[in-house]
Amino acid sequence: MKKYIKNKSLCPLPFAGLYIEPNGSVRCCSISKERLGNIHKDKITDMIQGDTVKKIRRQMLDEQFPSNCAECYDREKSHTNLNFNNISNRLYHFGKLGTAPMKLYEDENNFELQQLDVRWRNTCNGACVYCGPELSSRWAMEMKDEKRMDKRAISDSVEYVYDNLHTLKTIYLCGGEPLMVKENVKLVKVIAETNPTLDIRINTNLSNLQNPVYDVVKDLPNVHWILSAEATDARFEYIRYPLQWSKFLENLQVVQKLPHRISLNMSWNILNASGIFKFIDKMIDLGIHSNSFVCNPVIDPDVYDVRNLPEDMLRGIEREARQRHGRLSEPFMLKYSYEAIIEHCNKPLMGKQKQLKEELATLDARRSIDSVKVFPELYEKVLNI
Repeated sequence: MKKYIKNKSLCPLPFAGLYIEPNGSVRCCSISKERLGNIHKDKITDMIQGDTVKKIRRQMLDEQFPSNCAECYDREKSHTNLNFNNISNRLYHFGKLGTAPMKLYEDENNFELQQLDVRWRNTCNGACVYCGPELSSRWAMEMKDEKRMDKRAISDSVEYVYDNLHTLKTIYLCGGEPLMVKENVKLVKVIAETNPTLDIRINTNLSNLQNPVYDVVKDLPNVHWILSAEATDARFEYIRYPLQWSKFLENLQVVQKLPHRISLNMSWNILNASGIFKFIDKMIDLGIHSNSFVCNPVIDPDVYDVRNLPEDMLRGIEREARQRHGRLSEPFMLKYSYEAIIEHCNKPLMGKQKQLKEELATLDARRSIDSVKVFPELYEKVLNI
């Protein structure tokens, strides 16, 4: 494997990976630029032998740097000390797929499905404030967006995936809400039959464990639950409308009894800017390990970016993050999360307070909720315009 890592342009994913978006688009990975096709009109067998991906493979084998993969190359150039927050997809997946046959990376025609990041459709019972119809059928229903109301049938491309699950080394189920996606029912059953020790990551809002997907995966050995949450109580319920905080806590107790890994995927936004610390403390009190937190600052929609806070509030959040960071001796993922907060606090300010106030007023009216009651400090110190 060292031979291939020395080739600074080579990535395993054009030879071994697929990323399927809710709209059907297919790429090598979630951050690659060029689309290989769409499962609603193209066959996966044609996509993995198409001109687009063959060109990418050929460039890599020639130690050239495809523009398709610029984000990874740029990240590796700009970060000499790579950690979980800034490691490139390329190096991360070399670690995940390091036991792949070496001959796989020797010819532009080679492909074996080993990594799958799949979001078959946007089926979701949540309408998180920073999400939208493309990734949530609940949002689509609320906005009366007929094109995204989760009615389209998946093509026979899904059968290619079912037929090749035995070669997979890792799979990431996302959404929408993957526990509610009907294609995942057969998918996890086939995994249980043909590849039961597969590394499975499930990014879930943890709102519903009464479903056939959960009934299968709870008995598999190598499952990583990635829970989407970043606030507590009424703030959780506003940000992740119409989900219930009490149900999240109830289901958390259920998955904590399983012999599986659990981590928290926190979308850090202006509505939980300082509240994220309370959430982290609450989760640790409930038994979540410090090496289980990932912080993703929300930048789109930009009205929810924490950089819409006044300078003094950002500096207060930064100080808190620095103090907490200093108290952690180990390089836990929580430490990297505090670093992400500190770094984001020092990026240019946004100035979208008026637009945020208008957005919250629209949500309040449409959903019959009250952001003023839930976030009084935000209105007092930021949205008093």
